[in-house]
Amino acid sequence: MGDTFLNSCDPILTMNDAEMPIVTPLLPVKGLRHDISGNLTKDSINTIMDGVKSLGIQIDSESTKTALLQEAKNVLCKLNSQYEFLLNNMFSSIARSETDSIDKETIDKLRRKNQNMQDILSVSRHVLTTVIDKPKEGFQPFVSDPLKAYKEAFQEMDETVSANANALATRNFQETRARAVEVTEDKNRYASTLISIYSFLNVATIGVLLYVINGNLPEPPTASKYYR
Repeated sequence: MGDTFLNSCDPILTMNDAEMPIVTPLLPVKGLRHDISGNLTKDSINTIMDGVKSLGIQIDSESTKTALLQEAKNVLCKLNSQYEFLLNNMFSSIARSETDSIDKETIDKLRRKNQNMQDILSVSRHVLTTVIDKPKEGFQPFVSDPLKAYKEAFQEMDETVSANANALATRNFQETRARAVEVTEDKNRYASTLISIYSFLNVATIGVLLYVINGNLPEPPTASKYYR
């Protein structure tokens, strides 16, 4: 993946943590509408932002805007880590032959997590494009975009979410499943080879020991034999 903001996310280590709902005012309540692409509709985003305002949070300053974007980034990190844990757990189950097919319940969980990420991205775009009225001042020197890091992070997540959605829609996990099985078979073959080698070495070692005990080894040379 390279050096991206996702690399700094805390990993999810248990199934309970992976399934735990993430509490944030940026995630919509059930029933909000989505468009054909799966993004929140404008009225749904307005409903979420009304909820944010009810908490006393107004996007009327750069600091507030940045705080909301940081919250969105943190939530995306957690959701993505949960998604990856669930996905890896599913592949591990398949590799261990605990299931003969892709589990529908797990797919539903993955779909919900991915939809949550897409919802956060919809709200993030709204926050990014919200214009803040600033008092006009004199000449202002050019400064770099203070929100550049957030824009890049959200763009990365947008690509990830789109790829996830495509895989979930097409159930295109065959290649990954085949690879998981292949890796498992390689491990089994490697383990069998090691067992055979260790068995041979054990037999050879026992043979040498018996040979020594029975006194069948030639007598080692002494100095007197060569220097008389």
